[in-house]
Amino acid sequence: MSAIGDGIKARREQLGLKQTELAERLGVSPAHVCNVEHGSQADMKVSTLARWAEALECTPAELLTGGGD
Repeated sequence: MSAIGDGIKARREQLGLKQTELAERLGVSPAHVCNVEHGSQADMKVSTLARWAEALECTPAELLTGGGD
């Protein structure tokens, strides 16, 4: 996995969300969430990362470092 993917998965799990629930928040498919968590978006744009962070109720920095609540 990538650092971004690890952070996204960790935060999603902290919130108790399933991939399908996060996908609904983002307006993407559950398969896309799975792909991102497994590193297919290691070069994610800052604007996209910010959107994911908003859906996961944290900052982009927290996703990159695996931080959070």
